[in-house]
Amino acid sequence: MKDVEYRELTKALPTSPEGKWELGLHNIRRLMELFDNPQDKLPTVHIAGTNGKGSTASMIANALQEAGYKVGLYTSPSLVRFNERIRINGEEVSDDQLLKTVDRIQTAIAGTDIHFSEFELFTSLAWLIFEEEKCDVVVLEVGLGGRLDATNLVKSPVLTVVTKIAYDHQQYLGNTLTAIAHEKAGIIKYCVPLVIYPEPQEAVEVLTETADRLNAPMRKVGQEDIEHLERKGRQQIFSYKGKTYCLNLLGRHQEVNASVALEALQWLQELGFKLSEEAIRKGLSQVNWPGRFEWVHHQPDIVIDGSHNLDGIRALRYSIESYFPSAPRLAIMGMMKDKDVTRMVGEVLPLFEKVITLTPDPHRGMPAVQLAQLVRALAGTQHVGVSSCHSMDEALDKAYLWSKYQDDDALICVFGSLYLVGDLRKEVFRYSSSKNEN
Repeated sequence: MKDVEYRELTKALPTSPEGKWELGLHNIRRLMELFDNPQDKLPTVHIAGTNGKGSTASMIANALQEAGYKVGLYTSPSLVRFNERIRINGEEVSDDQLLKTVDRIQTAIAGTDIHFSEFELFTSLAWLIFEEEKCDVVVLEVGLGGRLDATNLVKSPVLTVVTKIAYDHQQYLGNTLTAIAHEKAGIIKYCVPLVIYPEPQEAVEVLTETADRLNAPMRKVGQEDIEHLERKGRQQIFSYKGKTYCLNLLGRHQEVNASVALEALQWLQELGFKLSEEAIRKGLSQVNWPGRFEWVHHQPDIVIDGSHNLDGIRALRYSIESYFPSAPRLAIMGMMKDKDVTRMVGEVLPLFEKVITLTPDPHRGMPAVQLAQLVRALAGTQHVGVSSCHSMDEALDKAYLWSKYQDDDALICVFGSLYLVGDLRKEVFRYSSSKNEN
């Protein structure tokens, strides 16, 4: 079910306008009380962070599934279909199950004044479906922040995890890393174990202080314990604390995310979850997380990456320099107006000899023409070709035409917005199939 179809389905429900965040737990608490609070009956791993929380959640869920548990995974946003947000043992929930659960909510709130945001509705659907399916464990990704996020209605998770904290959504979370970290730290619960990412230091200090105050035992991943060993095709080999693992996700930052997941899985073992070393290794080696430095095509190489803030763009730059050090490179980029667009473009622009811009979203996205003008201004004396396109097909046509005149190792990289990456990922597969048939 596409997002647009889902929104048409739920338009009769009392939700806030599309894209509007309403932080706070009052609305979702009232709604979940109508269903006897399913979120408190589900053993939950709760994950917050700015970058990497979806990848980390997917790794943890995959390992638990390999160990034989029935795992509910809730993430956001979706790339292509709404159903992607709610998965059970890796499978998206069906349209029929979504329809049935929406009907349950509509019936329950009839005659009440309960209303909620879209994200609160999405989260409610996940909890109701996970309860109905009798999931053994739920891996729950925060939507925005943590303290006031709808997912934080969970009173006593079995484990909390905080991934990399960076600047994003400052209009909601604050303008300093310390302020942002305080919001993320809101998921930490009394005496509930906590695993955290090793940086930045300002965030680590806030998380440590909060954990101490709440008597929550905490483990921090050590950068010194992580060693990159080699890349094997579309996988990479790394070691953590002397043990070697194969990871089915590219990007050096994913090795740190995987190390966070490994610490979380180790703690789950200590809490009584039956997780063998084989299940953990298989969980990492077979994990799939689309749109995150995802290598989707060869000759030309096409990588799509959902990086949409400065920290994510820096990780993307490092990955490109590591994996494609001498390749001719073309960027297809689109960004949201409320992001730090100038610094993001400036960070990655030196990598590319040609840039194609698109508008990722008609309402929140920076117009492609405006983004192209910014790229030209930032390029200065750098020799870079810049053009804007009205459609993804047009952008792909231009990119493929460019690649025909390059070496076999030419790289086309799509990035800047998860909305853009989700739509263009689907188009790349369709476009490639049509080209192969001709």
